[in-house]
Amino acid sequence: MPPEWVDLTVDGSSITRVDTGSNLASGTITVTLATSVDRRSGISGNAIASWSRASANTGRFLDSGGGAVNLKDHQNIMIGSIVTRSSAYAVEKIIGDGTQTTDIILSGDAATGSITAIQNPIKVGIIRAGTALSVENPAIGLGQGFRDFSERTSLADG
Repeated sequence: MPPEWVDLTVDGSSITRVDTGSNLASGTITVTLATSVDRRSGISGNAIASWSRASANTGRFLDSGGGAVNLKDHQNIMIGSIVTRSSAYAVEKIIGDGTQTTDIILSGDAATGSITAIQNPIKVGIIRAGTALSVENPAIGLGQGFRDFSERTSLADG
């Protein structure tokens, strides 16, 4: 993206930039970010069923049998994962394997209860948009030649 695209507006699930000062044209680019894969089922172990609140925004995840979920075995929950109950909360910190009562910190105070979904965050790499106004010519100053770095010494026998 051109350097003038530093003023981006992030609103919920989209990033928008309205470009009104361009000499080429004015326009809008909107990148919509969406995730819909529920990550409550893990690689191994039982699926996450509920949140157990210890205090304020700390707690741990429980499976359907009430056992603590070991996140190292589960492997689908990471910092930034979105935990949905009546509201959405982001996982801000994970301590150890997540089985202790205060091992997980959420972005808000979620009461103990069932979880409707856990979704992982969207990862965005490089987004390129715009028009190339000039392309450098690599032929300027470029040449091909050979340089001999060997040593030449006269021999005594001619």
